[in-house]
Amino acid sequence: KGYRPVVSAAAVIILLLGTQTEAGHALIHQIKEIFASQKEIVQEIEGNQEKANVQLQSPHKSNYVIYVDQERYQFIEGEKSDKIVMKTPVEGDFPEVSMEIQQIVNKSPDVIVDELAAQIKTKYEIFYEPKKIKEPVEGWVVRGVGGHKWDSPIINAYVISNEKQGSFIITQRYFLEAEEGHGARFDEMVKE
Repeated sequence: KGYRPVVSAAAVIILLLGTQTEAGHALIHQIKEIFASQKEIVQEIEGNQEKANVQLQSPHKSNYVIYVDQERYQFIEGEKSDKIVMKTPVEGDFPEVSMEIQQIVNKSPDVIVDELAAQIKTKYEIFYEPKKIKEPVEGWVVRGVGGHKWDSPIINAYVISNEKQGSFIITQRYFLEAEEGHGARFDEMVKE
């Protein structure tokens, strides 16, 4: 939590200088080095305090860093988005458990939120109108739940500004019974 002012200042500097120049890329690399490569966090899972060792991930093609609980999850860097998935998937017919991070460079959060709301509204039985949030990130959340059964799929899509003309979309997928487990862990990763 002591890093948050440094992180905020670093994000502003990154976004002001941009990533189009060689100097901008060098600055991003230096700022990423400010973060500890590993740290221990305490998170609340299902009403209990739980310690977790997290590892810093800083994708080469994206302008963000994230701490990932590598005991339970693996980070997969992709061409258009990055994904955090269970290290050992549960056997059986369960809904997807993942968190995907994508940057859309030419669409503002307001536009993205409207598009996501239209998609989620048609695919999920229970739809929650988009709302502005401050936790786990400052931005918007669009949420859908596939029903009331223990294995009903859930989607949480967080949309935040990239402080330019675009947005980051952080899409969490899990199921109702996993909300206090995977859902809480994903939110903690987003906070960090």
